[in-house]
Amino acid sequence: MEKISDTLRRELRGVGQTHVMVAQGCDLSPSSISRFAAGHSGLSLDAADRLANYLGLLLVSESDWRRRESVWRLWCQGRLTRADPKQGGG
Repeated sequence: MEKISDTLRRELRGVGQTHVMVAQGCDLSPSSISRFAAGHSGLSLDAADRLANYLGLLLVSESDWRRRESVWRLWCQGRLTRADPKQGGG
């Protein structure tokens, strides 16, 4: 299972913005973002929360993800409507 810090680093690389832009959006210092991205330091939980929020990431448990994934699959297949709460769609 991938570490949260690895996920943050991967998403940070793919965001297409400079570390300065990301840091401004998260209200963090550019040097802390750069050190984190390079793997030279970690982030506090508060800083990781702000970075994840900026990157549009959501922490979901594996069991919850499996449930949501199956609901999403049913929705995409047209086998689930919002009016069917018994299947988790409402």
